[in-house]
Amino acid sequence: MQGLQQSDILLVDDSSEVAELTKFAILRKKLTEKWTWFNDPERASDFLFHHEYTARRDLHPFLILLDLNMPRLSGHDLLRMLKGNKATSHIPVVMFSTSTDREDIRKSYELGANGHVTSPWSIVPVPCGPCETARSSVCGSTSTGKRPSKLSGCASRG
Repeated sequence: MQGLQQSDILLVDDSSEVAELTKFAILRKKLTEKWTWFNDPERASDFLFHHEYTARRDLHPFLILLDLNMPRLSGHDLLRMLKGNKATSHIPVVMFSTSTDREDIRKSYELGANGHVTSPWSIVPVPCGPCETARSSVCGSTSTGKRPSKLSGCASRG
Protein backbone atom coordinates (compact mmCIF):
# COMPACT_ATOMS: atom_id res chain seq x y z
CA MET A 1 0.00 0.00 0.00
CA GLN A 2 2.16 2.78 -1.26
CA GLY A 3 1.31 6.46 -1.24
CA LEU A 4 -1.36 6.38 1.45
CA GLN A 5 -3.41 9.54 1.49
CA GLN A 6 -5.88 10.77 4.04
CA SER A 7 -9.54 11.19 3.02
CA ASP A 8 -11.88 13.27 5.13
CA ILE A 9 -14.95 11.29 4.06
CA LEU A 10 -15.20 7.67 2.95
CA LEU A 11 -18.31 6.62 1.05
CA VAL A 12 -19.07 2.91 0.81
CA ASP A 13 -21.96 2.30 -1.58
CA ASP A 14 -22.44 -0.01 -4.54
CA SER A 15 -24.45 2.60 -6.48
CA SER A 16 -22.60 4.93 -8.83
CA GLU A 17 -25.67 7.20 -8.86
CA VAL A 18 -25.50 7.61 -5.08
CA ALA A 19 -21.76 8.25 -5.35
CA GLU A 20 -22.35 11.00 -7.93
CA LEU A 21 -25.07 12.65 -5.82
CA THR A 22 -22.88 12.42 -2.72
CA LYS A 23 -19.92 13.92 -4.58
CA PHE A 24 -22.13 16.74 -5.83
CA ALA A 25 -23.39 17.49 -2.30
CA ILE A 26 -19.94 17.32 -0.71
CA LEU A 27 -18.37 19.60 -3.29
CA ARG A 28 -21.34 21.97 -3.51
CA LYS A 29 -21.34 22.50 0.25
CA LYS A 30 -17.53 22.74 0.20
CA LEU A 31 -17.22 20.13 2.94
CA THR A 32 -13.99 18.71 1.55
CA GLU A 33 -12.21 17.86 -1.64
CA LYS A 34 -10.61 14.83 0.00
CA TRP A 35 -13.12 12.01 -0.17
CA THR A 36 -12.98 8.44 -1.41
CA TRP A 37 -15.66 6.17 -2.81
CA PHE A 38 -15.62 2.40 -2.56
CA ASN A 39 -18.28 0.63 -4.62
CA ASP A 40 -17.49 -2.69 -2.97
CA PRO A 41 -17.60 -3.18 0.82
CA GLU A 42 -14.95 -5.90 0.62
CA ARG A 43 -12.50 -3.50 -1.07
CA ALA A 44 -13.31 -0.90 1.59
CA SER A 45 -12.64 -3.50 4.29
CA ASP A 46 -9.33 -4.51 2.69
CA PHE A 47 -8.31 -0.85 2.59
CA LEU A 48 -9.47 0.07 6.11
CA PHE A 49 -7.93 -2.97 7.76
CA HIS A 50 -4.62 -3.03 5.92
CA HIS A 51 -2.06 -2.89 8.74
CA GLU A 52 -0.18 0.11 7.38
CA TYR A 53 -3.41 2.13 7.11
CA THR A 54 -5.05 0.96 10.34
CA ALA A 55 -1.96 1.82 12.39
CA ARG A 56 -1.88 5.39 11.00
CA ARG A 57 -4.68 7.14 12.85
CA ASP A 58 -3.74 10.41 11.12
CA LEU A 59 -4.93 8.83 7.85
CA HIS A 60 -8.35 7.80 9.16
CA PRO A 61 -11.38 9.61 7.74
CA PHE A 62 -13.42 12.02 9.82
CA LEU A 63 -16.59 10.28 8.65
CA ILE A 64 -17.69 7.09 6.91
CA LEU A 65 -20.97 7.08 4.99
CA LEU A 66 -22.04 3.47 4.75
CA ASP A 67 -24.85 1.97 2.69
CA LEU A 68 -26.83 -0.69 4.49
CA ASN A 69 -27.77 -2.97 1.60
CA MET A 70 -24.85 -4.17 -0.48
CA PRO A 71 -24.00 -7.54 -2.01
CA ARG A 72 -21.72 -10.07 -0.30
CA LEU A 73 -20.87 -7.90 2.73
CA SER A 74 -23.67 -5.78 4.19
CA GLY A 75 -23.27 -2.36 5.73
CA HIS A 76 -24.04 -3.93 9.10
CA ASP A 77 -21.23 -6.44 8.58
CA LEU A 78 -18.70 -3.70 7.81
CA LEU A 79 -20.00 -1.56 10.67
CA ARG A 80 -19.54 -4.50 13.06
CA MET A 81 -15.94 -4.87 11.86
CA LEU A 82 -15.20 -1.14 12.20
CA LYS A 83 -16.66 -0.74 15.66
CA GLY A 84 -15.23 -4.06 16.86
CA ASN A 85 -11.66 -3.06 16.01
CA LYS A 86 -9.90 -0.86 18.57
CA ALA A 87 -7.96 0.93 15.81
CA THR A 88 -11.08 2.00 13.86
CA SER A 89 -13.83 2.15 16.48
CA HIS A 90 -13.37 5.93 16.92
CA ILE A 91 -14.37 6.73 13.31
CA PRO A 92 -17.93 8.11 13.12
CA VAL A 93 -20.15 6.05 10.81
CA VAL A 94 -23.47 7.18 9.39
CA MET A 95 -25.59 4.44 7.84
CA PHE A 96 -27.98 5.23 5.04
CA SER A 97 -30.61 3.24 3.25
CA THR A 98 -33.96 3.42 1.57
CA SER A 99 -35.19 0.94 4.18
CA THR A 100 -37.53 2.28 6.84
CA ASP A 101 -37.48 -1.03 8.70
CA ARG A 102 -37.18 -0.19 12.40
CA GLU A 103 -35.13 -3.36 12.95
CA ASP A 104 -32.49 -2.19 10.43
CA ILE A 105 -32.29 1.19 12.16
CA ARG A 106 -32.19 -0.34 15.65
CA LYS A 107 -29.45 -2.76 14.58
CA SER A 108 -27.39 0.09 13.10
CA TYR A 109 -27.37 1.92 16.43
CA GLU A 110 -26.84 -1.30 18.38
CA LEU A 111 -23.71 -1.99 16.30
CA GLY A 112 -22.35 1.48 17.03
CA ALA A 113 -23.52 3.69 14.17
CA ASN A 114 -23.42 7.40 14.95
CA GLY A 115 -26.43 8.05 12.75
CA HIS A 116 -28.86 6.44 10.35
CA VAL A 117 -30.32 8.37 7.42
CA THR A 118 -33.34 6.99 5.64
CA SER A 119 -33.48 8.24 2.09
CA PRO A 120 -36.91 9.44 0.96
CA TRP A 121 -36.22 8.22 -2.57
CA SER A 122 -34.34 5.54 -4.37
CA ILE A 123 -32.49 5.86 -7.62
CA VAL A 124 -34.13 3.47 -10.03
CA PRO A 125 -34.59 3.83 -13.77
CA VAL A 126 -38.22 4.67 -14.48
CA PRO A 127 -39.96 6.08 -17.54
CA CYS A 128 -40.22 9.84 -17.27
CA GLY A 129 -43.75 10.59 -18.38
CA PRO A 130 -44.13 10.84 -22.13
CA CYS A 131 -40.42 10.69 -22.83
CA GLU A 132 -39.31 7.18 -23.79
CA THR A 133 -35.90 7.24 -22.17
CA ALA A 134 -35.39 5.76 -18.75
CA ARG A 135 -34.51 8.41 -16.19
CA SER A 136 -33.57 8.29 -12.57
CA SER A 137 -36.28 9.03 -10.04
CA VAL A 138 -34.51 12.30 -9.32
CA CYS A 139 -35.60 13.35 -12.82
CA GLY A 140 -39.11 13.64 -11.52
CA SER A 141 -40.90 10.32 -11.78
CA THR A 142 -41.12 8.18 -8.70
CA SER A 143 -42.34 4.70 -8.02
CA THR A 144 -45.52 6.26 -6.57
CA GLY A 145 -46.21 8.07 -9.84
CA LYS A 146 -46.05 11.48 -8.15
CA ARG A 147 -43.67 14.08 -9.49
CA PRO A 148 -41.59 16.11 -7.05
CA SER A 149 -41.92 19.83 -7.65
CA LYS A 150 -39.23 22.09 -9.13
CA LEU A 151 -36.99 19.37 -10.56
CA SER A 152 -35.52 19.87 -13.99
CA GLY A 153 -34.02 17.52 -16.51
CA CYS A 154 -37.06 15.75 -17.90
CA ALA A 155 -37.83 16.55 -21.53
CA SER A 156 -41.54 15.91 -20.96
CA ARG A 157 -41.81 18.93 -18.65
CA GLY A 158 -40.54 21.40 -21.21
